[in-house]
Amino acid sequence: MNWKKFLSIGIGLVMIAAVAALAIPSGMAAAQTPTPQPKTPLAATDRANNRLARLFQTAQKLVDRQEKNLERAGMFDDKISDRIGKLKAAGKNTSVLEAALTQFQNTVNEAQQKHADAASVLSARAGFDANGKVIDRPAARVTLQGVHTPLREARKLLAEGLKNLKNSVKEYRQANSPQTKP
Repeated sequence: MNWKKFLSIGIGLVMIAAVAALAIPSGMAAAQTPTPQPKTPLAATDRANNRLARLFQTAQKLVDRQEKNLERAGMFDDKISDRIGKLKAAGKNTSVLEAALTQFQNTVNEAQQKHADAASVLSARAGFDANGKVIDRPAARVTLQGVHTPLREARKLLAEGLKNLKNSVKEYRQANSPQTKP
């Protein structure tokens, strides 16, 4: 076969394929390849309500955790009080520790007040139903904001009070430890 004939047959086949491709309606080509249907996104209000409901659940967990931390602070207070009593019985001067403990107790009481404020706002459930679902978005936002600030303040007070008490105990130990002589 002549190369010119071979080339003309090849070009002819390519042209036939191109014409055939143009002749197929675009709807049929699209029907042959299934396109995935996009998921219908949640409406913006549903997303906002779901987010507020999750934040409400988180706030409940934080209030519970804060309650446990305040209980631990009370136990820590009892341990330090017992230790001060033993040191006094041994004839040691514990006035620095007693002052630090009193300051810690005052700080814990203030933290408990902040915690109680947060717990009362949360238990009112303004904007939420009994299951924690949002029923009034603006009221739900106010509820969450009303819980956030006192919880944060209570956590900060408790942490600072504990840190100050530990530092006072550490300083007392350093000041009253027996000096090792070479």
